[in-house]
Amino acid sequence: MSRCLFPMTRPCLAMNVPRDCLDRFFDATLRLSHLRTLAALARLGQVRRVAEAFCVTQSAISKQLAEIEAGLGQAVVRREGNAVVFTAIGACLAQRAQEVLHQLDRTRHDIALLRDGLCGRVVLGSVTAANAMLVPEALGGLRQRAPQLSVALEEDTADRLLPGVLDGRLDAAVVRMWQPLAHQGLAQRVLMEEPMVIVVGARHPLARRRRLAWAEAMAFPWIVPRAGSPAHGALEALLARHGCSVPPGAVESISLALNLALLTRQSFIGLLPRDFARQCVNEGRVAVLPLDTANLLAEIRVFWREEEVHPARDVLLDCLAQAAAGQSTP
Repeated sequence: MSRCLFPMTRPCLAMNVPRDCLDRFFDATLRLSHLRTLAALARLGQVRRVAEAFCVTQSAISKQLAEIEAGLGQAVVRREGNAVVFTAIGACLAQRAQEVLHQLDRTRHDIALLRDGLCGRVVLGSVTAANAMLVPEALGGLRQRAPQLSVALEEDTADRLLPGVLDGRLDAAVVRMWQPLAHQGLAQRVLMEEPMVIVVGARHPLARRRRLAWAEAMAFPWIVPRAGSPAHGALEALLARHGCSVPPGAVESISLALNLALLTRQSFIGLLPRDFARQCVNEGRVAVLPLDTANLLAEIRVFWREEEVHPARDVLLDCLAQAAAGQSTP
């Protein structure tokens, strides 16, 4: 054991230090370097080894301990033979020093994650048609890249999602575009192009038709986007070009699960994203009708607030772009 290089007894240590002096020590005198010295001494057991670890002299470590003892008015170490050991007060302070330093290390780690956007929380809004494949794929990539980042998902129509991004309720929103759209204060990026297609259940009377007139499809009930939404307007415009309109008895729904249930169990006609529809065709659940949708709602974009620093959102945007790149097939 190293020889203790600071006086082990001082007249002031035998005195009861007034409470205000003790408070002053903890409020103003105690430094992070004191805590590091105590924690290192508890870990290494020798003043010499602590000095070597910090690349300082043994007298510098002795000075640190002397400052602590002067502030406390109590000894924090004592000599037992050639060994230097903690007093009860010193052991208490050293234990707390280790706990504080551990919390500081965790805080440093957490701040680094926050700075890099790898933890925290992000709120993503999305239209139903993006939740079929794009968003799940993006969240899979996000999970691998930032497992400590929490994501809250909100599903709605574009006319409700974009105001949510503007007012800060949402950090980003993935929508399908019918017409070019610009919002002051919002940045946007094209993620991919994937048109909507018109589908029926695999056992629907029209499922095996290779040719079909638009008027024939109007004889069946439809599942349509919510009235007033951009998607509903896009569908109405498409039907109008073929001399048709949304037939009576339509169901307005943005629930992918409900829409699939209606398609597979009833005689409804509905819309699905092309790639998701292909998957459902392979599973024997739906059939795509031979009706040209003219790239209906094909462009998928993501919107976010301009000039806002949000590392976690930026990580999510990167994952969305990567997922879209992996799904951009003709």
